Amino acid sequence: MKKSCYCILLVLQASLVSAADLYVATSGSDQNPGTIDRPLATIQRAVDMVTPGETVYIRGGLYRQSIDLGGKAGAPDRPLTITNYRDEKVTFDGTTKIDSEWILDEGKVYKTVLDEDITQLFVDGKLMTLARFPNALAFSDEVWHRTQVRCTQSRESTNGQVVDASKEDKSIAAAGISLNGCVALMNFGAHATTSRRVENHASGSGEFDYSPKLHKYKTTLNYFFEGGEGNAERRMLDRAQEWAYDESTKTLYLWADNGENPNGHNIQGKVQTYAITGDAATKHVVVNGLNFWATAFAFNSSDDVKIRNCNFDYYACSKRALGVLGASETAHFAGTEKDFCKDITIYKCSFKYADATALHVGFAENILVENNLFSRV
Repeated sequence: MKKSCYCILLVLQASLVSAADLYVATSGSDQNPGTIDRPLATIQRAVDMVTPGETVYIRGGLYRQSIDLGGKAGAPDRPLTITNYRDEKVTFDGTTKIDSEWILDEGKVYKTVLDEDITQLFVDGKLMTLARFPNALAFSDEVWHRTQVRCTQSRESTNGQVVDASKEDKSIAAAGISLNGCVALMNFGAHATTSRRVENHASGSGEFDYSPKLHKYKTTLNYFFEGGEGNAERRMLDRAQEWAYDESTKTLYLWADNGENPNGHNIQGKVQTYAITGDAATKHVVVNGLNFWATAFAFNSSDDVKIRNCNFDYYACSKRALGVLGASETAHFAGTEKDFCKDITIYKCSFKYADATALHVGFAENILVENNLFSRV
């Protein structure tokens, strides 16, 4: 009897030893074993090493990293957990720091050349507004108004062409610039807003064409212009806190607060869409206690994924700065007709400042979205 108890004790001790949680820190090294005293440097390295029932603890700090959970699976009673260590603040940052020199372009607008494309711009942590017409600062109270900062279409408009009926400062004829190549955000009836590229518009004209044309045309209610291809949006850059980008030359333009010289300021550009991704093999995963700045998550046909106690700020934006049409990429759980996302939980998270659908869930079942805050999305 004593021998039998002794064997059981050995089995319990062995199971405890085998559960090896891993630690990551900004001061770590991927040559380390991942202990709390000798942490790893990259979260992906820890994820590659972790096994069912184990936890990746991330020490406090800012991480310009991404995690691919493709092929990783825990077990129903032993999930893989990625979380902050105790109450330390962990932030995934989807931006890159812009350190290149700024030179005066014209008036109060400065310019610099980048190494890679960006889709969003921050100065000292404050979001700048992609150049647009009529003017409105991003996420300001006025930008949500249905007509206040939008143009109005005439009844004479036809499919593929708009005749502007706006008055005063919202008239495209009075703007005194060509909007060719800019992106028009157009409302073609209730719940049918889409983006189109402006063509055949001359400075001083109140008419323009757009492409691609709509096959099912409805009356355009209101519209505005934001971003564009090449250097198109530079012509709309006419106020403080606006920026424009010429992806053909990688030239960034900025009219900073009070017309200040941007040199010496902390300037960041968004370069990452998703910090955490998972595929159909990703199962039984918990993501807890993390902050996301200018980045989000994307799980495709993943099962039993829990997102808890996380904060998402400026986590989704369009790519209209690059002239890209279509909906913005946002945080999502997306399955297929043959492989749904199943058993998903999003609990006690905040989602703030998204130029996109706040959260996209498609082809999914058994989804719990509970006690979350959605603001300015």
